[in-house]
Amino acid sequence: MVVGLKERGGRRSDYTLLVYEVLTAILSNLTKSQLSSCLVCKRWLKISGGLVKSLRLLDWDFLDSGRLGFRFPNLIDVDIVQACIISPRNSGICLSNQFVSIHVNSFISDNECVWKPDFLSIRAVDRGVRILAQSCPNLRRLVLCGVSLEGLVSIANECLALQELELCSCTDLDLKGLAGCEGSCDGIKAIGQCCQMMEELTLCDHKLEDAWLAALSYCTNLKTLKFQSCKFIDPNPGPSEHLGSCPTLEELYLERCQLRDKQGLGALFLVCEAVRDLVFADWITTHSVLQVFVGMTMILLSPHGVLSISTHINTLKKLKCGELK
Repeated sequence: MVVGLKERGGRRSDYTLLVYEVLTAILSNLTKSQLSSCLVCKRWLKISGGLVKSLRLLDWDFLDSGRLGFRFPNLIDVDIVQACIISPRNSGICLSNQFVSIHVNSFISDNECVWKPDFLSIRAVDRGVRILAQSCPNLRRLVLCGVSLEGLVSIANECLALQELELCSCTDLDLKGLAGCEGSCDGIKAIGQCCQMMEELTLCDHKLEDAWLAALSYCTNLKTLKFQSCKFIDPNPGPSEHLGSCPTLEELYLERCQLRDKQGLGALFLVCEAVRDLVFADWITTHSVLQVFVGMTMILLSPHGVLSISTHINTLKKLKCGELK
């Protein structure tokens, strides 16, 4: 039995006229199966839309027409991958996994592939991403598919609060704008101070300014440090007494790096003196730089780290270890 409040004169109360705060408190407690209750009027529909924070887009036209931002103005987490896939709507075969759930046909191609997905054009995706960025500037997480550099620029310009970006079906050319980023000691320091629980940091072909190594000491929980395809470490690291150290660091990787920077490499080993595993892979160096290894001290270097040194330094004739534990 449903009991309704009555006003004077015996008339039923109009619940659609409740104040905004009361309606928001009521609608925020609705489950997904109860959201149809918000179709009572446009006011309720608008309020309920503002309460939605996360969305997986299924209909691309809903985004392309601009209705997404109007219907859900406070989104912070959006996944558009499924909407970017063109699939037959009248098929009774549904393919599902943890990421998407799409309808497929029964056609078998020459390479015995049951179904090869077709995606929206790059131009269409970029246009939709631009609309999304302008409509929902407070996004913190975004999952994209088939976007180009133009679309990524729109996200970078509009979504300043973005914390996580997941990209699917993108080429190296599309990601060119995200590679080779420049920075300084202040930038690495800010990352360390803001991301205090960060355990892994990877630097790829970095162009960081001189004396940035000292900022690694602010990464107080760092356990793994990786350098990939770097032409140098730090040409001018500054005085050794100002470098600090990473006491929690366990693994140091130098992959496809040009280790001709004797001063920078020496400073790196000072900062990473507590490392347990030291891994070299496909690296380039000179005889003078190898002298750095003569005086380096790795207090807690593990057998795996020693094996890496002996495997990759072909010219090594003598390895002296003291105070083994």
